[in-house]
Amino acid sequence: MVPLFYALRMRAGNIAIKLLIFQPNSYNHIAMAHFVFRLIAPRATFPMDITPEEAAIMQSHAAYWADLCNRKIALIFGPVFDPRGAWGLGVVEVEDEAAAKEIVAKDPVTISSLCTVEILPFRLGMIRS
Repeated sequence: MVPLFYALRMRAGNIAIKLLIFQPNSYNHIAMAHFVFRLIAPRATFPMDITPEEAAIMQSHAAYWADLCNRKIALIFGPVFDPRGAWGLGVVEVEDEAAAKEIVAKDPVTISSLCTVEILPFRLGMIRS
């Protein structure tokens, strides 16, 4: 039986990297899918002018994503300090797009309508070992 993924280990300078190569239809079960989440702030000046109410929502949002990380659902999350305006980045590993949408639906920032979230499919190519 051929593995679902095979790893190609290589070095780039002092950094060891592992290339995961997906082999579709290798097994008869569903492979996990990856999605990128882009959190869009309510305004360009956010979070520099965050209100106490917004800060409380963002603390709940951070706790929610920390739990996703602890449960091995989120691979990474955090703010991106783009000069055009900060935004949030999250990458998750879930069964399908419906599961990704459920994560967004339960996020305190979307429940409160403070922020919006874009969901984009992502193909995991390389990950540091």
